[in-house]
Amino acid sequence: MDDDEIMVHEDETVSIWTCRYAPDVVFAPHEHRMGVQIAVYRGAEVEVLYRREPGKLRHGGNHLVRAGDVARLGPQAIHAITADGDAPSIAIHVYEGPLTRIKRALFDWTSGEKIEFSMENFHAMARRKQDMEEFRG
Repeated sequence: MDDDEIMVHEDETVSIWTCRYAPDVVFAPHEHRMGVQIAVYRGAEVEVLYRREPGKLRHGGNHLVRAGDVARLGPQAIHAITADGDAPSIAIHVYEGPLTRIKRALFDWTSGEKIEFSMENFHAMARRKQDMEEFRG
């Protein structure tokens, strides 16, 4: 899993990552606190959008980003991530600032409470897609 998210470049103005997501795992809701451009070049990535409400997260819909598409999430966005279909997605994520140098949060799936963002917490909070209401017909 360590090579699923690789920082290619970071300075004071931009962070560029390659990101690979498996189709059966959904990574926890999180914030970036900066805008991000997501350019998928293999497979399709699903942005699972959420809004924080008192005592919970509310699902705000899913946005599919296919190979060849570019999506933008604003600095206030909260999203979880997975791949669509049976194959992994691979994308370039371009963050509008130094992503690793800011304090940001993950959000508890149920309560919406903030949890300190770390890659360890990010992976520990992942869920199986088959267990999530957001992906049931």
